[in-house]
Amino acid sequence: MLHLAIKGEINCLLTALRLNKRWAADGRFTDEISNLIEHPMTKTLKSLSKYLGKRHADIDTVKVVSPFVAVICSAQTTGQITARALTSLYNFLLYGLNTAASGRSDACMALVAKGITNCRFEDTRKESDESVLVKLLELITLTLKCDSGLLLKEKDAYKMFLLCYRVGCRDKASELLRSNADDTLARLILSFFGSKQEFSIFPSRNQVPLVDTSSTINFRPAVLVMNFLCDLVCAPQEVRSSCILALSLINIMLEVAANTLASCPMILSILQRKLCKYLRAPPVEDLTILSLRLRVIFNLFNSMKKHLKLQLEQILISTHLHILGDLSSSPDQQEIALESLLEFSRESSILLHLYVSYDADLNCSNLFEDLFISLANSATPLSRQPMNLLNYLAMDCVLEVVYFVSCRCFSSNQYELLPLSVDDAIICNGNPGYSLCNLGIEWLKTARDSTAQMLQQRRRAKKRRSLAADYFNAENKWMSKVESLGILPVNLSAKLVAQFLHENPRLDKRRIGELLSKGPQDKYPFHAAVFTVPRLHVVT
Repeated sequence: MLHLAIKGEINCLLTALRLNKRWAADGRFTDEISNLIEHPMTKTLKSLSKYLGKRHADIDTVKVVSPFVAVICSAQTTGQITARALTSLYNFLLYGLNTAASGRSDACMALVAKGITNCRFEDTRKESDESVLVKLLELITLTLKCDSGLLLKEKDAYKMFLLCYRVGCRDKASELLRSNADDTLARLILSFFGSKQEFSIFPSRNQVPLVDTSSTINFRPAVLVMNFLCDLVCAPQEVRSSCILALSLINIMLEVAANTLASCPMILSILQRKLCKYLRAPPVEDLTILSLRLRVIFNLFNSMKKHLKLQLEQILISTHLHILGDLSSSPDQQEIALESLLEFSRESSILLHLYVSYDADLNCSNLFEDLFISLANSATPLSRQPMNLLNYLAMDCVLEVVYFVSCRCFSSNQYELLPLSVDDAIICNGNPGYSLCNLGIEWLKTARDSTAQMLQQRRRAKKRRSLAADYFNAENKWMSKVESLGILPVNLSAKLVAQFLHENPRLDKRRIGELLSKGPQDKYPFHAAVFTVPRLHVVT
């Protein structure tokens, strides 16, 4: 039956060629040896039909596909002929002509990829040309979705991705064509990142290494696609439609393969250098772009918070907290920010991470506390005014946070719903009285109690350091007050003062410079001794 299907496609393509005088000379009906004036493409198709007539047990897929690819790659063909050849390739893949078990299957898929990425045809009418491009997009989707799509080379898959993007960006392209191109890009993202096959992200043992050391070029579609999309959103003169498309595709990637992406150092580097830099920028007025940006931030927090700790801290401050605290922010911007924070509030793992990784970290801001204060302020209506939608949204966020805290503190029945964090497990594993294999409720309660005590100690130490920084920044006689807080001992040494100046990020750098620059050395020996501590030179 497959022989008959292939012959049917040959006949359809030959008919399309004969309808064009360029491919069907009139002399073939009058000349004695008509074969001499026949076009090579028609000759090849007739030879293929003759080959299939012999009923070979195993069909040479490369021999079958080659004539159709030649038609697609020819710049002399019309859109109608090219569309017919594209349809034939589509049907071949649909019929299962080429499978992973077929002979020369990898060569066949490479040939199909060549036809797709080198598709050429004469421009005629806009409508007919766009119909050819739609067929091309359909063929790309099927090529990557079929079983033999795993045989494609990574660079060919990436070329198909770029081709889809260029199709959607054509000058005067119709809305229908743009929509088809965008949908195809989304399907390609799912093929690259949503597949369970190792091909999509990482090489198997039999595949080439992640980086081609001879050219230092990475051909893995995951890395290349992520880099391309981040370049789109970070472009100085970004086009609105391209920015929206790129952010949408990035969200799809983070939603379907975030855990896998987090284990790839090259992708993490791209996110840190490009995407996070873009997300730290001031919020835009375009509500569509703003909503997509906040969605990207949530997905990063939900899946890569441990890999992008410092970046996400700055991002949350410069976006959500900035919008809520800026009086010039429009109500629409505040609504989008509050809806995003409501999603944050419903994720217990994110709230726990905010408190443990930032509020209980001596070198980070009180992100959880600042967020809750901003929400509480937003939930309070202005004087003598009724509550509006923004107040209700902020109140919902506050209630979700309060519910999370209450579950962690009082409800013993919620321990299964609120599992230990990684930090909890590390702390408890260090205690010989507890084993990670013994996961009883009592053990969980004791583990959380010990963890809570440790976090409280961190918070108290952080408050003392913050108060010490305020004393240093505001007063000349700061040492005695810092000593009273227990930050510095009564018997001060130059090394301890240098350590205090080096490890407290809230200290005023101008004040540090004034302290270290005091002289001469014989009049201020202690200041000179502090300056000569080797570690302190990092600060100056």
